[in-house]
Amino acid sequence: PLPHPSSSPSHVSLSHSPGLSAGICARQEERSVSAKNATIAREALELLVTCLNLRRLMLNIFYTLPNVEDFIMDILLGCPHPDIRLSAVELFCQLIQFVDRECLLPVFPEAIPVKRPRPTPVDPPHTFFLGLLVQYQTPLWSPRLPEGEGQRNQWRRCAEYFEFRFQLLQRLSLKDQEDLEVDIHQMIVEEVRWLESVVFPSAPSLELQCVLAGHLRLLQALMSCEGIDKKAYEQRYNLIPDFMSDYLFPASKLILDSCEPKPAGIVSIRPRCWDVISRVPAYELLVELATGCSENMGSITSWLSEMHHRHNPDKAKEWEFLPPVIGRSHCGYVGLKNAGATCYMNSIMQQLYLQQPIREVILGAEMDDEDENAILPELQCVFGHLMESMLQYYSPEGFWKKFKLWGEPVNVREQQDAHDFFCNLTDQLDERLKKKSCHPVFQETFAGTFLDQKICKGCNHTYEREESFGSLSLPVKSKTLEESLKEYVKGDWLEGDNAYMCEKCQEKRDTLKRTCFKALPSVLVVHLKRFGFDWEANRAIKYDDFFEFPWVIDMEPYTVDGLARREKGEGDSEKKLYELVGIVVHSGQASAGHYYSFIKDRRPTTLSSSSIPPPPPPPSSSTTAPATSTP
Repeated sequence: PLPHPSSSPSHVSLSHSPGLSAGICARQEERSVSAKNATIAREALELLVTCLNLRRLMLNIFYTLPNVEDFIMDILLGCPHPDIRLSAVELFCQLIQFVDRECLLPVFPEAIPVKRPRPTPVDPPHTFFLGLLVQYQTPLWSPRLPEGEGQRNQWRRCAEYFEFRFQLLQRLSLKDQEDLEVDIHQMIVEEVRWLESVVFPSAPSLELQCVLAGHLRLLQALMSCEGIDKKAYEQRYNLIPDFMSDYLFPASKLILDSCEPKPAGIVSIRPRCWDVISRVPAYELLVELATGCSENMGSITSWLSEMHHRHNPDKAKEWEFLPPVIGRSHCGYVGLKNAGATCYMNSIMQQLYLQQPIREVILGAEMDDEDENAILPELQCVFGHLMESMLQYYSPEGFWKKFKLWGEPVNVREQQDAHDFFCNLTDQLDERLKKKSCHPVFQETFAGTFLDQKICKGCNHTYEREESFGSLSLPVKSKTLEESLKEYVKGDWLEGDNAYMCEKCQEKRDTLKRTCFKALPSVLVVHLKRFGFDWEANRAIKYDDFFEFPWVIDMEPYTVDGLARREKGEGDSEKKLYELVGIVVHSGQASAGHYYSFIKDRRPTTLSSSSIPPPPPPPSSSTTAPATSTP
């Protein structure tokens, strides 16, 4: 029987020698393989396989080419372009299906010896490829994620390699197993041992998911072969319980085993097969274990019924009950459940969570003697789940119950204004933080200072009054953010009967009354006033006017110093730039609609964004929050 691959990590040979040389693909960077070169490579492979199909006497010459094994493995595991790897698998399978074993000729005696035993004169390509794949050592049987980048690349690119092994091994008859000299039972034992020994890191690894998917496919192919007692293997290794509780549904298993409805503390429930890449092969393996084996079928259905269809009297009256057992999204973020009309809460809380200073202060606040109606512990719970939860979304039921808008509990099925929620939430939290001797992080982050000016014409006396603000409310009639800001700081002239009485001159003078910015916040929240009230029709209305805002805006022209500089005709000064990082959008009418958020991903990335064009202009919105200042 052919030996199984070693469990010790190895690598594809990169040596060069006359004839077909290996390692050319492995040394290519993924981005260096253009679409044109990939097409040429695929057509070259197709030409090679076509020649071997039409001139079958050339197969033994192909077998004896120096480094032919490295050449094949280099294509299957080293090539960075997935289309080339997939084409190679398809063409090699065609070669196996097309060639008759009687058509092969003896090996040329003058052929250069190679490291693998030669196929006999009557061996078909099936024997050659299977022997090569089974004996050739690769790092794909290592129980740990390799540290070297070359071996990691092979883990990422292993799907086609395992697919080829699957095609070679699936549904082999006893005669085929004898002819090919493969020990299917030993292979099954080795695959199960790898599954038992593999180390799953705490951080999700997509490379491990790719290799895990390949081994599950390989085990599925082995289980489909003739002469395999599926019931015996399942009983010996507990395959079905392990796959149900560890690989696929650990959250359901936790709920099933827990005596309490909600276990205390944070429990990791990420399945070993957390990505669709590995979950689909896991499902297919269970189907294969149940095929032709009624005992395994009964065991699988029993596990599924217990985990997902057991009657819970406490939830019988809740028609919308749905356990949140779907895993965390690939992007790494966690959603918030909508209780019916809590989208205004969710869109604001997601924006606040992605403000790092706010997140750190909220999660770091000590709440030892907190009263039971405080919302700060509930917001901490929300932020904690957004950071650490392995589920697709979190249901903030405690926050819904304790938050009060204008002093009244909220109805989760009644829509509220997102800006009103933002103002109430930040005010309540800052008050609570001050009582706990913590920094009022929302005031420090969002608060700025208006300067109300009255500038008398003639005497040039100026009267000023400061006023703090947490958000800037602007009308949408001006079409653009810059025009709206210009109108905001433009001011009005008090003339004639409305002239201002100058306290210093003790006479009425024409006076410019305006409001501008004296101190800008670190994070500027701009609220677009899209909602109004029609007093004649006695109903709320929404202004759907088009309103445009830039990705980056300079706020210096709208400050006290900027206006003074412009009035004196002085040149440019230091800019005060704000970058757009979040938008809260309202779709629908004033009486009903839906809030959702656009948030810029500010996580560090290794990809350069210099060549990436900016996204299209964002849609019109009711609240723009927040835009962070850049030094």
